[in-house]
Order: sequence, then C-alpha cells, then structure tokens
Amino acid sequence: MQCTGMYQLCDRKSQRSYIFQICRCSCEITSGNETKIRAKTNEANQNIKKIEESLKSFDNSVESVIKAITDEGSMIKCMVDKAVAQMITLVKEQSKKEKDKLMNMLSSAKSVLVAGQALDRKRNELDKTRQDESLVQKINNLKEEISKLTIKSLPEFPNISFKRKSVAEDDIRQLIGTYNISNGAPVLEKEEQRHERSYICSNCGCGKSYSVINTHKSAISQTLSLCDNEMISCSTVISRFMKGIYVNNPPKPKYTFTWDVSIVLRFLKTFWPLEELSLKNLTLKLVALLALSTAQRVQTLNCLKLSLLTDFGDYVVFTIDELTKTSKPARWLKEVLKLLGINTGIFSAHSYRGASTSCAFSSGVSLKDILTTANWTNANTFYKFYNRDLQCSFSNEVLSTMD
Repeated sequence: MQCTGMYQLCDRKSQRSYIFQICRCSCEITSGNETKIRAKTNEANQNIKKIEESLKSFDNSVESVIKAITDEGSMIKCMVDKAVAQMITLVKEQSKKEKDKLMNMLSSAKSVLVAGQALDRKRNELDKTRQDESLVQKINNLKEEISKLTIKSLPEFPNISFKRKSVAEDDIRQLIGTYNISNGAPVLEKEEQRHERSYICSNCGCGKSYSVINTHKSAISQTLSLCDNEMISCSTVISRFMKGIYVNNPPKPKYTFTWDVSIVLRFLKTFWPLEELSLKNLTLKLVALLALSTAQRVQTLNCLKLSLLTDFGDYVVFTIDELTKTSKPARWLKEVLKLLGINTGIFSAHSYRGASTSCAFSSGVSLKDILTTANWTNANTFYKFYNRDLQCSFSNEVLSTMD
C-alpha cells in the first residue's frame, strides 16, 4: 500500500510539471508573437508615413520641374522674340537707307525730265521763229543747254530676300534642359543582407551610365571582395543587376550629327600669312589642324613636345612619354568652333575626333586607315560613337537650289 501511494504522488508531480512547461512555453510563444506583431505594425506605420512624405515631396518636385521647364521655355521664347524684333528693326533701317537712295535717284531723274521738257518747248518755239542771225545764236545756246543736261547711268538696284533656316524638333529640344525621374523599386533585401550591393543600388536610376556604375562596381569589388563568402565579381545577383542596368541605360553616342570640317578648314585658311599672325591665332590654327589631321584625343595633343619630335622629311612623329590629361588644347579647340558660330554647348573639343574621322570616311578613306590613325581596335566604336552625318547637310543642299 505504501508503494502504491508514493507512485501516485510522483505521477501527480510529473503531471503538474508538464502542465507548467506547457503554460510557460505558451506564454513565451504568445509574448514573442505579440512582440513580432507590434514590430511589424510599427514598421508598417513608419513605412506608410515615409511613403506619404515621399508622395508629398515628389508632387512638390514635379511642380518645381514643370515650373522650371515653363520658365525656361518662356525665357527662350523671349530671347527668340527679341532676336526677331532686332532683325526686323535692322531690316527696316537698312532698307530705309537703300530706299532713300532710290528716292534720290528718282528725284534726280524727274529733274532731268522736267529740264528736258523745258528744252523741248524752247526748241518748238525756235522752230516757229523767223530765220535770221539771232536764231542761229539761240539754237547754239539751246545746243549747249542740251549738252549740259546729263542723265546718270542706273546702278544695280537693291534687292532683299530671306533664307529660311531648317530647324527640327531635336534642335528645339537641345535648347531646353533635361529632366530625370528615378524609378522607384521595391526593397527586396534587408539592410544587413545587402552588404556591398547597397552602394551600387543607390546609384541605379540616377542618370549614371552603365560604364560609370560598372567602374564603381569594380572598385568596390577590389575593396570588399573578401568581406563575404561569395566574391562580388562572381555574384549571380550582381551580374543580373548589371545586365539590367545595361538594358535600361545602354551606352549612347554623345552626338547624333557633327559639324562640317570644310567650314573650319576654310576659316583656318584665312589665317595667313603665318608671319603676320598673332601668337594666339597661330596657336588656334596649329591645334585645330593637328586635331583634324591626327584624329587624336585632346589629352594626347597636350602631351606633344618638340623635344620628342622626329622629322622624317615627308612626315614627323611625336613620342608620348607621360600620362595624358585634359588641358589648354580643349579651350583652344572650342574657341575655334565658337568663332565659327558652332554651338560649343553641344560640341566639345572631343568632337574634332568624330568630325575628322567622319569626313575622312565620307571622302573614301579606308576604314583600316581610320582605325589605325585614331587608335581604335574595334570598328564598332567608330560606327556607333563617331561616324556621324553633317548637320542638316541634306536640307541645306536642297534649299540652296532655291537661291
């Protein structure tokens, strides 16, 4: 009997301990669920607040961009109206001068006509006069008056015409600034899971080109390649991300057309004789001709030194012994374009490289010679980024037949 009672007592204690463990586990799970629910609801409330603030900020930014575009359009319109008004005023002033000249010639012609008519009446009267010695004298006097009456030869009459300038929609768009909207994308990873990818993602959609982001990725890869078990350069996620950047924002050529090299060459031809040129004009001519004839980058022209020049009689060779960098030649090359009225806001000094090679290609120079001269290894580089048609060349040729 005693053994049986102790067994029942132990069994009751075991049941109470089991129930206690169940209650404690239930409380812990309930508490954990409550903590997680509150954390998620708080995070959801914070996200809602941030989204609402972002919507308000985005609306304000959109209104600011629209206002900036409108203001710039109004400013351009005012500038166009002002230029038109000035041109009309100039036309009126110059045409008035020419018209005054014509009026003076008309008045002089009328005076000659009146005088001639008066002499003709005298002649008629003398024809009715009796023949005597006085008549002969009067006829001689009339002859002298007729000889004094001179009629000036007519000059070339003035003429005025207007040559329309072909303006395309792209030309108008280039006068107005550009806008950029960054694409909003859902966050797929937590901050602690992103590691080095956070920097590249922060630049996605900010207008940066594929090559810029790829350069940044390479720099980060060299620095953080050992910060994780997976190498950045071998990451599938990073590779897919970079492919998406390339598809959304592929490399684009800077120019859709180029300027006419012959215009620059005709302008440089006026810089003559060389002995009478100023140092500045001589420098502009030399740098422009070097840029056109060699199709080299501006950085390369800056490294040319007379001490490293080798003269072979028919040609000379420069040896480059230092790292290239942009310097004065860029400013000189742009100044030549500016003197010709070429828009340096569109065309930089680097445009000489595309203009000269495009001109050479259209003139029949072989692609191999062009690639060799410009130091290109891939013909696609020339075709995609440098080979361009002349600005409005077709339209100008057609409209020139109307002159």
